[in-house]
Amino acid sequence: MPTASAGPPPDAARSQLRTLLAPVVGTAGYDLEDIVVSAAGRRTLVRVIVDADGGVDLDGIASVSRAVAEALDAAACRWTGPRSPAGCSAPTTAE
Repeated sequence: MPTASAGPPPDAARSQLRTLLAPVVGTAGYDLEDIVVSAAGRRTLVRVIVDADGGVDLDGIASVSRAVAEALDAAACRWTGPRSPAGCSAPTTAE
């Protein structure tokens, strides 16, 4: 018997995230190098890898991290991928 999927296949999730986050990362002055989506227990871990011609510093990473979190929070109710049990009202948090 086939099992139900919790969301789109990993490549589709990466594509959706790239479409959402590329403009956000670009506006922050960085290049979106890659997005890695993986399971972390019952949650889904999204790693956003960025770079810039002059390199990156901690303040810049903090700034782009906040921008990415805001974009993910704003898109949570539209996201077709896996969601946390708290649903779209739960803010993105760093662990």
